[in-house]
Formats: sequence, C-alpha cells, structure tokens
Amino acid sequence: MRSCALTECDQRNERRARQLYWFVAVVALLWLSWLWLTPWLMATQRVLPALVFYRVFALVCHQLPERSFSVQGFPLPVCVRCTGIYVGFALGWLLSVRWPRMPRRWLIAAFLPLASDWFLGVAGWWPNTPTSRTLTGALAGGALAWWLSGQRRTIAIEIHSGEAFLHG
Repeated sequence: MRSCALTECDQRNERRARQLYWFVAVVALLWLSWLWLTPWLMATQRVLPALVFYRVFALVCHQLPERSFSVQGFPLPVCVRCTGIYVGFALGWLLSVRWPRMPRRWLIAAFLPLASDWFLGVAGWWPNTPTSRTLTGALAGGALAWWLSGQRRTIAIEIHSGEAFLHG
C-alpha cells in the first residue's frame, strides 16, 4: 500500500468507515425485513420463498413456534430472543452514528441480563418469559451494535488492508 499524507489517509479511512456503516445498516434492515416477510409469504400462499427463509434462519435459531412471535397466524423464522437481538442490533447500529465509543465492559455488562435470563430459565430457577427474552435480547443486540459501530473505522481499515482476513 502506498503511503499518503496523514489528512489524505484520514479522509480515505473516514470514507471507508462511513461506507461500512451504511453497508451494515442496509444488511441489518434487510435481515429484519426478512423476519417479517417470512410469515407474510406463508399467509399469502407463497410457500416456497417462505420455506427458503425459514431454512436460512434455521441456521441461527431453534425456531420453536411456541417461543416465536406470530404474524397472520405464522411464526417468525426466529424466536423472541433472536428477534430482540436483531431489532436491538439494527436500532443500536442506526442510532450509534452519533454516540461515543462504548467501553468493552459495558458490552459485557449488557450481555449479563441475557445470559442470566437464559441460565436461570434452564436451571429452573426463573420462569423467563417472552418479554424477558425479547428485552434481554434487544439490550444485548443494541449494545453489540453500539460497540461494533465504535470500532468501524478500525474494522474498515483492516478489511481494506486485508489484515482482517490474514489474521482471522
């Protein structure tokens, strides 16, 4: 990579960070739209495309219908906790553009309610509910997006230089 003046490199890196921001924003919004589109496709007899979305989302979620929100009588392709994570991530990412960087300890703290809700439910000590699953998921997803957004300049530089692929 050729060297450049500091301001020229800074401008280029800022542009790459903005491009990464908008790329992730579009992908997050598409992902969310697919969540809501899937049950609508089933309700309108477009079964094949709906089944494709259910199959794709099965890669990231258990898809238990009793633990999923429903639209028009058909479950979303992810559970309420995953729905919370994805909605939280999208909102966190979109709102983070003006926020300062999040300290890593806040990110870890934001995942503690999710982990506690899950563990206490599995252990039988806490009857977690769709509300607790959704809210803890949204908190964790939003915090993850906020933290990653604060790293977007570094991530964009590493992607452009190839370092993200060489050391990952």
